[in-house]
Amino acid sequence: MANPRYSDWPSAPAWTTHRSQSSIERIAWTDDDGNNESVQKKTSFAWYWCFKCCIIGSILAGICLAIVLTLWLTSATAATDTLTTTTTTSLPSQCSSYTTINDPTRLATGGSGSTSDYGLFSTGTWVRFSGAGGTQITTSSPGLYHCSTYYSGWYSGSLPSPGETVNGTVCYTYSSSSCYYANIISATNCGSFYIYDLVNPPISYMRYCTV
Repeated sequence: MANPRYSDWPSAPAWTTHRSQSSIERIAWTDDDGNNESVQKKTSFAWYWCFKCCIIGSILAGICLAIVLTLWLTSATAATDTLTTTTTTSLPSQCSSYTTINDPTRLATGGSGSTSDYGLFSTGTWVRFSGAGGTQITTSSPGLYHCSTYYSGWYSGSLPSPGETVNGTVCYTYSSSSCYYANIISATNCGSFYIYDLVNPPISYMRYCTV
C-alpha cells in the first residue's frame, strides 16, 4: 500500500480556523482596552495634580493677601495714632489767658516816633499781637527809628514748637549795631499763634516791633 501524501490529510476543520481568528481579535481588543484604560488613568492623574496645584496656589495667594492687608492696616493704624498724638498736644495755661494788642504803629515798616514800652510791662505780661498791628514780634532788625520809636526791638531767639515755651533775646537797634541793647523774654507757641511774656525794655524810647 502506498503511503498517504500530506496532501491527502484532511484539512483543519473550518471551526478551528475561525476560533483562532476570534482569539486573535479578542487579544487585540483586550490590548486596546488596556491601552485606553492606561491613558484614562494618566489623564485622570494629570487632572488630579492640576486641580491640587490650583487649590494650593489659591491658598498661598490668600495667605499672601492676608499678610499684605495686615501690614497695611497696621501701618494705617500707626499713622492714625501719630496724627492723634500730634493734634492732642496740650497747651500751657497762658494760651488761654493773655492780653491782646492790636496797634499798627508797632509795625516794623512804620517810621520814627517817641513812643516807649518802658513802664508798660513793668509786672511782666503775656501778650498776643493780632490784627492790623501784626501777629508776632519781628525776627529781623527793622533798623533804627522804626515802629514809632527810636530803638527798634526785634526777637533774635529761637521760636518754640507747638505747646512749647522758650526764653529768647530781644535786641534793640541803635547806631550801627542791630543789638546795641537787649533783654530776655519768654515766648510760647499756642499752635496757631505766639504769645510773649514781655518785660520792660532797658531804657526809654524802646519798643517791641511787629510784623
